[in-house]
Amino acid sequence: MAKIESHPAGAYTFLCTCVLVGIAAYLMDGWKALFNLIPDGSNPVGTVLALVLVDVLASLILGYFFHFMTSTSSPESALVDVINSMEGKHNFSLFFVASIFEELYARWLFLGVLPTVLNPTPLVWWTLVVLGNGSWALFHLLNYEKKDRRVIWILPQLIGGLIFSLVYIKFGFLAAVFCHLGANALILSMHKVEDIIDKDIWLGAYSVLVAGVSVLFLFIMSKNFTYVYDLVTLLNIMSNGSAQLSYLTKWDWVGIAVLTTYFFKAISILFLYDAGMVEVNGLEKDAPKPWELALGLVLMTLLLSGLYTLASVFSPSTMMVCLLCSMLMCCLFRTNSGSGTARNFWLTIPKFAVLGLAWQYGGLETLALALGAIFVTYIPLFFLERELA
Repeated sequence: MAKIESHPAGAYTFLCTCVLVGIAAYLMDGWKALFNLIPDGSNPVGTVLALVLVDVLASLILGYFFHFMTSTSSPESALVDVINSMEGKHNFSLFFVASIFEELYARWLFLGVLPTVLNPTPLVWWTLVVLGNGSWALFHLLNYEKKDRRVIWILPQLIGGLIFSLVYIKFGFLAAVFCHLGANALILSMHKVEDIIDKDIWLGAYSVLVAGVSVLFLFIMSKNFTYVYDLVTLLNIMSNGSAQLSYLTKWDWVGIAVLTTYFFKAISILFLYDAGMVEVNGLEKDAPKPWELALGLVLMTLLLSGLYTLASVFSPSTMMVCLLCSMLMCCLFRTNSGSGTARNFWLTIPKFAVLGLAWQYGGLETLALALGAIFVTYIPLFFLERELA
């Protein structure tokens, strides 16, 4: 297997994303919940984000420890071939489907179905935990050549499996899938293939400009500006739905949606992520016509409202519904690298989470207005990207 060729800036992207995830977990009381052994009723998304970071950092520390103790480097796994063949593919959908099936087997079957059937004693229950996570971790040995198959290399997977099990028990199946994908996305963010170019500076400047205009818009239009930017409250509402956002008007949601979209776009450029969406076969895309924008707006509004409605059947949590829809939307994008795939996961989710809240609290009209504002502000960005290409 060939070595993964990655831009050195991938390490910077990874570290920045770790900091962002850690801050988000802090704002959503995830660390507080984690150190209190995750009491019932705590913020699920904040706790999951904290556990994602714990899982990835523990895996990296173990990898370096094994390297130091054995004086050998970790053998390359089959993931190398997957990453090296990412160009122009729906890469997120591969990891999404794989995570679902792995969680169905290791967590849902052993911790959901079998305990219900067996009604086990504590000893039997812990045996199921070990069997489920142990077999799942052992399965990862197949990623290595026969000569490199040593149990020591899959201990990070075993620890990760125990963390995913904890998330499954406390917060359910969707939360476990999200945690699994989050850990994968953090690791993938290190695989960067695109060079840093001047275009990124201009695109970042435009994103900051639009985000600033949206803040001004909210100052002018909103009577609840202070509450709109109470970030901790907003994130907690998104996570557990314990409060209401009925005081926000449709124009509040329009401003928040535009601000979220371009704030995180600026963040993605600052973090030096690869493109989250690539053109197929290098075809040059023409400027969107007015009727295409209108049709796209209608279709996107209907698609998202349908997804949010369907997802609400599977989870009572507002944030979990938004996360599921965000992950499904990420499956639509083609990327060239792990960095681009991770960008879609980490930086698309906030946008679709806010759009989901706009739909839930403001209805179809508010969702259409928010999407329309995003579409309109994207037009100058499209021409800017084409001119600087």
